[in-house]
Amino acid sequence: MSAAYFYQQKHGRDKKVLILDNHDDFDGHARRNEHTINDQRRIGYGRSQTLVKPQAAHKIVQDLLKDIGIDIERFKTAYDRDFFKRHDLGANTYFNKQVFGRDKVVAHPYCNYSNYIEGLQGPKLSNEEAQRVQR
Repeated sequence: MSAAYFYQQKHGRDKKVLILDNHDDFDGHARRNEHTINDQRRIGYGRSQTLVKPQAAHKIVQDLLKDIGIDIERFKTAYDRDFFKRHDLGANTYFNKQVFGRDKVVAHPYCNYSNYIEGLQGPKLSNEEAQRVQR
């Protein structure tokens, strides 16, 4: 989408851009891409997951957000930073029976999602504790 936007900026807003995409939506990481490499399945996000600290992004990114009407300063007051803590929420992943053989919700005691989702409670183990558990 941004490539089409930048193309029109350079060559004129009257220019049409055909966007071909193998997914039926333009959204976050609800979709996933799967590839088999050396007989191992690799799974990755179908889109970007998170826009972390847009205020610290490159000027080109900040200008793009401003041009399409996104007020990045509003993030400071519009986001409920205490929501996850107030509701005792953490990072979990749901695996369904159809794909993974059984229905299971797995908590992530080692994850760093809190680095990407402001207000999300951090891991229950430190990096050092997690390393000791792995050994």
